[in-house]
Amino acid sequence: MALSPLSSLNASLSNSLSGLRAAQSGIETVSKNVGNANTEFYTRKIQGQLPNVVGGIGQGTQSPAVTREVDLYLQRDARDSSSRNARLGVINEFLGRLEKLYGQPGDELSLGGRMSAMRSAFEDLTNHPDNTASQTDVFNKATALKDNFNSLTSNIQAQRTQVEQEIANSVANVNTALANIGTLNTEIAKNRNTGVSSADLEDQRDQQVANLAKEMGIQTFVRADGRLAVLTESSRFLLDQSATTASFTQKGTIVASDAYVPVGLPAAGFNATLGGITIPNPAGGAALDITSSITRGRLAGLFTLRDTVLPQAQAQLDEQAARMTVAFEGTGTGYAGTAITVFSDNAAAVGPPAAQFTNTAANTVGYAGRITTNPIFNTAGNLWRLRDGTNSTAVAAESTFRGDQTQLRSVLTMFETAQTYAAAVQLGTSNTLEAAANGFTGYQATQTATYQAAEADQTTVTDALKERLRDQSGVNVDDELGRMIQLQNSYSASARVMTTVTQMFDDLLRIGQ
Repeated sequence: MALSPLSSLNASLSNSLSGLRAAQSGIETVSKNVGNANTEFYTRKIQGQLPNVVGGIGQGTQSPAVTREVDLYLQRDARDSSSRNARLGVINEFLGRLEKLYGQPGDELSLGGRMSAMRSAFEDLTNHPDNTASQTDVFNKATALKDNFNSLTSNIQAQRTQVEQEIANSVANVNTALANIGTLNTEIAKNRNTGVSSADLEDQRDQQVANLAKEMGIQTFVRADGRLAVLTESSRFLLDQSATTASFTQKGTIVASDAYVPVGLPAAGFNATLGGITIPNPAGGAALDITSSITRGRLAGLFTLRDTVLPQAQAQLDEQAARMTVAFEGTGTGYAGTAITVFSDNAAAVGPPAAQFTNTAANTVGYAGRITTNPIFNTAGNLWRLRDGTNSTAVAAESTFRGDQTQLRSVLTMFETAQTYAAAVQLGTSNTLEAAANGFTGYQATQTATYQAAEADQTTVTDALKERLRDQSGVNVDDELGRMIQLQNSYSASARVMTTVTQMFDDLLRIGQ
């Protein structure tokens, strides 16, 4: 059945109006894209156009809800790479703070430099055994070395305490991000059910997911209603219909003997006083410790620092302080049972060398923080014992033979003799005191350089993935401006149709008169 002229004109007017609205909506979307071209996490929005067909007859154009196109696999790879960067970044942040304290191998103020200075002072005293200034210099160099052990221990444990605070902060960030994602999930699902665009909300959710991934490694997938489910790397749900709450119990001040021991008993000398991250057990019962499953993000780096990197540095210091102490205690073997016990374990009484330090695995833990110079040297006029020996039973008074070099030569031999070190501390199982001290500084410098190189490599990968993601889902201003011209032309065409239809209406009205 043919339409009347008036009906045809009404249909044409309706079609042109829908075309104007579609073009206007598209122009607004393109303008928004161009305006947010440099906004982080903003993805290119797409305003589609579909034919509106009613009863098999075209009724103009309809504009569905604005959408976006994002390659979820590429997005995941870029997010995971950034998460790995965050782990390496926080490790390098803390190692950088300690690097200046450790110094470089051979530096005067490094551990090896101070060890060498003490050996040189003993060499001078050997050449001038009755010289009070030389005796004083030995004591001062030993004190400086002891202070270095103490201060390094203090700084390492202070950094572990700071790491503990950062873990607590990170867990708070995790819970905030999860709660925000949960809220956005609800809004996105509601919009999709009502046909309203959720594209901007999805961008906001991406930002919260990125915030979460910065703190810890995660997995995600999208439900049919648009909700995002978030899981740990070991596939435990952190968020599905609702967000879970991660927990962490912070220890106020950490000392060398504090350790994180999730399963089993701590090693000798350590206490299981440090906690991990837990989430509620969906099956009920005890909370689930998810610490071991976190291998990416700041939390992974912070736990690596607190429980591996910094304790390893402390173990190296403790081992060296212990080996140095017993090495000095043994220098008097064969010489009337006397020894020059320069260092002790906060001993209140002097006594025989064996009473100064008990060299066991448990007692070595934290020893670099406790080591002190033998209290016998605190008594005025007692520095002659650096030549004659410190065993108060056998050496009760200064020798009348003040040129005796016997004990001092034993000390120099001790400095040239390789000591046995525990393999676990990675300083070599057989090294001189100086070589081991320089080995500590070298080990830490090498470790820092290794992490820095790893972060640089990971940054290259991350930047490349982010660039690909921007190319795929970001805004290309040139493309958008081209699209703008097309839409403006479409708008103008629809406007011309409306002008023509209006003129035809006027003509029909005049004819009817």
